[in-house]
Amino acid sequence: TDPCLSTSNCGAIALTGLGSVEVDGALNAPGGSATLHIVAPGNYDAAFLPNQAIHLSSSGSIDVSGAMVSIPSTAGLNLGAIYAGGSVSLLTDRGAVVTDSGSRISVAGTNAPLDAQQPDGSYRSVVASTAAGSITAQSGQSISLLGDIDGFGGAPGSLGNAAAGTLNLALARNDSNYGWAPSASPTFNNAPLTVQIVGPGVG
Repeated sequence: TDPCLSTSNCGAIALTGLGSVEVDGALNAPGGSATLHIVAPGNYDAAFLPNQAIHLSSSGSIDVSGAMVSIPSTAGLNLGAIYAGGSVSLLTDRGAVVTDSGSRISVAGTNAPLDAQQPDGSYRSVVASTAAGSITAQSGQSISLLGDIDGFGGAPGSLGNAAAGTLNLALARNDSNYGWAPSASPTFNNAPLTVQIVGPGVG
């Protein structure tokens, strides 16, 4: 990818390929979505490719964290729109999902002071806080998330704590997209898939 690819607030980034998807720079879509997808090869099956992956390198980052957008006020009020964290999807119909140490994915929420209109038409200063978003990683081969992940909700606001984000992992071959041509089948690993969770200081 380019060193930096950014959208406006609540925008969408989608990178799709038949081979690998490499991210060495920054993908930014405040409050929006970023989807990286390796699609099934169909009739152009090259059999098992050991290095095929969605790969977020040590210099790569994906940031869809929440954002605050100010709205001009002639009355001197602090007005604006505040957005929750967005979604990041790393989907492979073939290949692995790998994020290197040093990389970063953020779906964090945010918070900001605002003047909120009350039922009687007056305004009151509040601290608005938004929830974090979601991260989904799906592979029929392997998933290795070694980089930083930020799924914290925005700092507590006037209405209390905002919800943290979610991490969804799917390591399975039961999706129809994971099928391969009979001639290519012997090249794939058909052993059971396992998920290993390693805590700090272990392994």
